Amino acid sequence: MSIQLEGIVLKSFDYQDHHKIVKLISPSHGLISVFVSYANQKKSKHRSLVEPCTCVTLHVKAPSHEHGGLYYLVQGDAIDSFYELKVDYEKVMMFYEMVEIMIKGDVDEIHLPYAYRLLKEILTCHATDLLTFRFLIVIFKAKMLVAVGLQPAIDGCISCKQRHDIVTASVSEGGLVCKVCYTGSGIWLTADLIPLWRGLFKGPIKRLAMLDVTTSQVELLETWMKSYYEGYSHIRFAKRLVI
Repeated sequence: MSIQLEGIVLKSFDYQDHHKIVKLISPSHGLISVFVSYANQKKSKHRSLVEPCTCVTLHVKAPSHEHGGLYYLVQGDAIDSFYELKVDYEKVMMFYEMVEIMIKGDVDEIHLPYAYRLLKEILTCHATDLLTFRFLIVIFKAKMLVAVGLQPAIDGCISCKQRHDIVTASVSEGGLVCKVCYTGSGIWLTADLIPLWRGLFKGPIKRLAMLDVTTSQVELLETWMKSYYEGYSHIRFAKRLVI
């Protein structure tokens, strides 16, 4: 008897010459690995199901000793291939930044359905310009800090808890810092960016995506998020270089 599930393919790996193993995230089963037989053959009907950044519906057999603990694909269909994203190198690199968080971030099992919905909402926004998509990735990273247990202090000063005279969001301190407690060290954001930074954690994605942000604002937020993840977790993001 097969199990039906929906998922988004995060990564795929060759197995021997003809087969693939795909890592996907599902709202019902979390992070799972699925064995797809003969997916590497040119005429395989399953080739579209093993491409990263593809939303799929699968019928699978439950893991067994025979299949090495992997789910085994019976049949499936691609729901959305997100083709416009796949042909943009920088957007693909940003997709893999989200993948790194979900696979290497030790996301609590209870948060995996949320992680799936968040990822799907980001992908289905179909951001046409690069700046908007970059901002969406910043939003994703902020919201996933809760799922990986690393949320910074966003409501008051990390040291004295007061909510007045906040001057920065510091990486080294782990959140907001007031004028009295500020030491001037670490990667930080200026006070004028604090409302936007705080909104990343509290606001709905669709409303945040409509904000009129500038390139410099997004670059500062990207730098802060990258430094925060790399300072408090073992996640390392690759450089987005186009050669």
